[in-house]
Amino acid sequence: MRAQNKQVRQLQKKQPSHHIEIGDHVIVIALIVFWFLLMLTNSSFRNFKTYSNIIKQGSMFAVCGIGMTYVMIAGEMDMSVASIIAMLSVIFTQLVNKIAPTNPTAGIWLTCTIILVIGTLCGTFNGLLVAKLHIPSFIATLAMQNIYRGIAQLICKDPVPIANLGQQYLSFSTGANKAITIGQITEDFSLMSIKGFSFTKILGLPLFFWLMVALAIAGTIILRKSALGRYILAIGNSKSAARISGINIPRTQISMFAVLGLFTGVTALMMTSNQGSSNYGVPTGTEFTVISAVILGGTNPKGGKGSVFNTVIAAMFMATIPTALTMFKIPNTAHGIFNGCVLVIAFSINTIRTIIAEISVKNKARKTAQAAASQAEQPNWAK
Repeated sequence: MRAQNKQVRQLQKKQPSHHIEIGDHVIVIALIVFWFLLMLTNSSFRNFKTYSNIIKQGSMFAVCGIGMTYVMIAGEMDMSVASIIAMLSVIFTQLVNKIAPTNPTAGIWLTCTIILVIGTLCGTFNGLLVAKLHIPSFIATLAMQNIYRGIAQLICKDPVPIANLGQQYLSFSTGANKAITIGQITEDFSLMSIKGFSFTKILGLPLFFWLMVALAIAGTIILRKSALGRYILAIGNSKSAARISGINIPRTQISMFAVLGLFTGVTALMMTSNQGSSNYGVPTGTEFTVISAVILGGTNPKGGKGSVFNTVIAAMFMATIPTALTMFKIPNTAHGIFNGCVLVIAFSINTIRTIIAEISVKNKARKTAQAAASQAEQPNWAK
């Protein structure tokens, strides 16, 4: 194992660096400028509550985006995440409504564990299709997108609210059970163990944000310090070279899809908590938002390069867009146009960066050639 890790490190040294360059942090600057302009042009964006809601929404995209970053660094893609979220959401509401009423706290933890396991299994199955059957990831996950959504529809055709469990919720800050009352939320949405998770704040920021931060730190450590992370980066740089170096490519592919499945399961729990119900038709388009965030964050769609931190920032950027459109009273029917434009821009960014890099290289080569020619033209006595 040590010899294999040494080979991987040597392989990565010979290939283009996978670390994010300063220019790739443009998404951070873009988000700050975007928020600043919104504050200047719309008074609603001078309210901290608005940003709190954006952060909550962005955190859900970011958690799924962290797992998607792993997959895309390896040069793959997963189009099924939204359908997995929908399927896990309806399974969760069905299970929790049957298990939790007798023992709310234990029932909720048991149900959450089951959802995370199912999410991981879904990701593992996607990985098997790619690694063992050699089906292109886009095609394999596009097919599974329909299958997972169909399973969700079979389980539940109509929206299912989370049952009322006596307004008990698990306080994630103290670990104690507390009775609370939430304003205008109807009885159908009063599973406080779940809604409490959505409404809880620490230091003024949603609990979703702190959960996302913890997962982002863990995701960064795994990507930069673990063997799995090194293997993913090596495969993204060159699959053939990674194979020669002794990396088990199928196992690595299955593992990274399994990690994405786990993070998708966490996202499903967050979204179900936020909505208070499940619906097989929701959330449509999440996969496009997540993929756009990953690419806007600097991850190369062809693989070999990516950043968990930048994905998180880009997810916040993506979450700001619908809020801004609503604040400026742009009809919901037009939101899809903006989302489509962002997706096109996201996929074009890598090409734009490549063109800029090529121009920079050509300019440096021309200056070097001119300097060499000038040096050659000088008489010997002047040299």
